Amino acid sequence: MLKNFLAVLAASVFFASFAAAADNNKQYFTVEADAIVRVRPDKVVLSIGVEKRGKILTETKKKSTDIIRKAIEYSKKQGIPEKNIQTDYISIQPIYKDYDNDEKQYYVAQNISIILENVEKYDEFLTALLDLGINRVNYVDFQVNDLKKYRNESKKMAIAAAKERAAFLAQEAGFKLGNIVNLSDVSRSWFPFGNNMLSNVSQNMAQAGGAGQGSSDEPDTLAPGMVSIKSTIVLTYEIKQ
Repeated sequence: MLKNFLAVLAASVFFASFAAAADNNKQYFTVEADAIVRVRPDKVVLSIGVEKRGKILTETKKKSTDIIRKAIEYSKKQGIPEKNIQTDYISIQPIYKDYDNDEKQYYVAQNISIILENVEKYDEFLTALLDLGINRVNYVDFQVNDLKKYRNESKKMAIAAAKERAAFLAQEAGFKLGNIVNLSDVSRSWFPFGNNMLSNVSQNMAQAGGAGQGSSDEPDTLAPGMVSIKSTIVLTYEIKQ
């Protein structure tokens, strides 16, 4: 099992400003800081699919469905529970050769998402799916299970960094800080697209277009690296008169 590692990037102040209230002439000092927790991922989300074209709709759809069925069966044999496998969409469209001709083909696309809870097996697992006929990889998203824990950790560090910088800047500028009168969490999150099952924050996404057939002799082509979880905090102090 991979061990989680934390690495804190130096927090930086994006802005620091004074503001005066017109009604009581109070002055305020606002500072913004961020912090990043970096963690080794312990699961990976794969969005994969099949695209087929053919003149006969039923045959084209069957070819696509057979590959998806094999991919699901293989996933289950690898110990992936049903809750971690979900169909995202099925699309069927006629494609006409030209507007003046009734000759047409059918385009059939099916997509599924799979959560693999053993990151070390992702390359072998993905290669096997490609060998089964999967010809599209929409994205590979490395995540951590205990996201809330590390998100809260990054928020704590961002608050501490903002306080430290506020104290430093106030001392250097020659004024004293009063109480904190406002705290804003302006952290931003991104979500995996096209997947209702995966509501966690998308943490370290790699995207791809179509994918060709693979083989077990190929070297690893995608490294999980570290998942970065960033928080940004804004503090507003009242300035002592």
